Amino acid sequence: MSLFEELRRRQVFRVAALYAGVAWITLQAASMTLPAFHAPDWVFRALIIIGLIGFVIAIVLAWLYELTSQGLKRDAEVIRDKRLRPLLGGRKMNALLIGVLAIALGISLYGNYRAKRSPAPAMQPISVLTADISNRTGDPVFDGTLEEALGVGLEGAPFITTYQREQARQLAEQIRPGSRLNEDTARLVAVRESINIVLSGTIEPSGDGYSLSVRAINPADGSIVKDARANASTRDVVLPAVGKIAAQVRLALGDTSLKGGKLADEETFTAASLEAASYYTRAQTLAARNNDAAALPLYEKAVEADPEFARAYSGWGLSAFKLGRRTEATEKWNSALKLLDRMTERERYRTLGLYYSVVTLNYEKAIDNYSQLVKLYPADGAAHNNLAISYFMTLNFPAALAEGKRVLDIYPEDIQFRANYALYAMYAGDFKTAVEETGKVLKADPTYYLAYLPLAMQAMTIPDLLAARQVYERAATQGDSAASLAAIGLADVALYDGKAADAENILPGAIATDHASGNEQGVASKRAALAKAYLLQGKRRQALDVLQELTAKAATNAEWVPAALLYSELGEVAETKKIADGLRGDLQPQSRAYARMLDGLLALREKRAVEAVDALKSALGFADLWLVRYMLGEAYLAAGYPAEAKSEFEACVRRRGEVTALFLDDTPTYRYYAPIPQRLAATNADLVRKLSSTVGEKK
Repeated sequence: MSLFEELRRRQVFRVAALYAGVAWITLQAASMTLPAFHAPDWVFRALIIIGLIGFVIAIVLAWLYELTSQGLKRDAEVIRDKRLRPLLGGRKMNALLIGVLAIALGISLYGNYRAKRSPAPAMQPISVLTADISNRTGDPVFDGTLEEALGVGLEGAPFITTYQREQARQLAEQIRPGSRLNEDTARLVAVRESINIVLSGTIEPSGDGYSLSVRAINPADGSIVKDARANASTRDVVLPAVGKIAAQVRLALGDTSLKGGKLADEETFTAASLEAASYYTRAQTLAARNNDAAALPLYEKAVEADPEFARAYSGWGLSAFKLGRRTEATEKWNSALKLLDRMTERERYRTLGLYYSVVTLNYEKAIDNYSQLVKLYPADGAAHNNLAISYFMTLNFPAALAEGKRVLDIYPEDIQFRANYALYAMYAGDFKTAVEETGKVLKADPTYYLAYLPLAMQAMTIPDLLAARQVYERAATQGDSAASLAAIGLADVALYDGKAADAENILPGAIATDHASGNEQGVASKRAALAKAYLLQGKRRQALDVLQELTAKAATNAEWVPAALLYSELGEVAETKKIADGLRGDLQPQSRAYARMLDGLLALREKRAVEAVDALKSALGFADLWLVRYMLGEAYLAAGYPAEAKSEFEACVRRRGEVTALFLDDTPTYRYYAPIPQRLAATNADLVRKLSSTVGEKK
């Protein structure tokens, strides 16, 4: 008899099939019920191991024994005694076996159906604040570095976002002046800011290495959610040890994405040395305090210590951009892009988003990038904030407001998010909301200089020029960046008021200050305003000299467009056309819209009003810009269509929020609104004359 026939005679196949079916049903039932009792993962794993061992035992028993009506008998006895009939044979047993297998198959199909139809519910966002880790080693390189590495590891979980430690320090100072961000103070900040978890820990010597411990604490009652520990045999493996602690905390907070309970390589804080990490961390702290000038040398030291430190290049680029050093920022971001594989997934999306929105100005691409980021990491406040900014840069103010509100719903106490929400409201023309939100920001932090802009602009729309000046003067006392904003703001008020000489008195000194600090954006915006001041005073030569300086380093619409408008006013047609042609080849629809607007402006200057209307209407096809609407009103008026002109000028009034900072860079440009009331009066007068003429003809 062959082995196959012997296995079949001894019912081994039936026993194996029956056992497999029952085991499968048991494991499926366990997978559904164990979570309800919060059973640890090892219970289910133990059931699998028991099942595998039991399968081997069942096969051995099936080979050696037969289950008969008289109990379990040796196979040899069943062969000798014909009265011992196996119970596993016959139709009844076949029916039982088929039934068990059918049930197992049904449960399996149902489980697959549920998995497809009912995806696992998304975890609720969890915010985490890391208190200062107590450094008992005497080595200052660990100060702040471990907290940064821990935050990177935690943010690999989609539902976890780390609260900015520098912002927490500022709040701690308000609560307890002079205090450090220790566990007790961090808990007070967390309760105030509705932060879910506080992390507190220590690093201390242990033999030749180090011992690390971190506690995850419920800030409300002080209960310990997780006590995580790890050891590092040498100084060089401290950062990986921090990654182990981050994994333990993530598991305790409900993260099910970790494989083997460990962080993936791309989720860890990667630096070639602790020194590089320390420089980077200190730079990040300074940047968070808006002290970007002091942060830049530390970013530089970080990349000197680790030339492939991607995060350091990205941070360097952002600080340089904030200081107006656009050339430097572009160079550093390009370096960061070459090292994307050394970043976490979240950090890669963040860096790409900044690159699209700041370097290439491809805001549609930035929206796609940030939309994917918030989909993957729904608790990422910075991602929601940057998505709102990207919508804003495409003039989609309703979407920007909606996304700005969404991030405030998640993080209602974040000052930056609230300040941005106020600015979106300002651009959308909702000055009531802008002022209300700005008041909350300045109450929390009077030094947040951009919050003064909506206050000044609300005054300008009244118009209450004295109140606007007072707001800017108040802002000027809040640091260098605020002083730069105040200078261009006061010049903007003077130009709106027709006091060009006052603007001329303000701007040269402010330009020199910005130039000394490397604030290229500040220099450019003030040069555009100064050229306008010279033009209004008939100082043609000075105006052209300033425009030449402006265009020599122009890089954005905020420089090219004002320069082109001023060149046109000065009769410099060739220079205007040159700028228009340059904008025409730009990727951004707004740039191409401005190019067609300049075509229309040149046609209007040459008394070709109908051609001007055509050019300006085609400009709206690229982007519906406030300046284009204004120029279209002028073209309609010149072409003898006052009703159409009135419609465009009234649109400019309704959308006056956009003229507060025409180029979406938070730089005051309300002076462009000054002609609107006069132009509306002109269209009304033309309409009256036209109607009177029509009535006269009918009579």
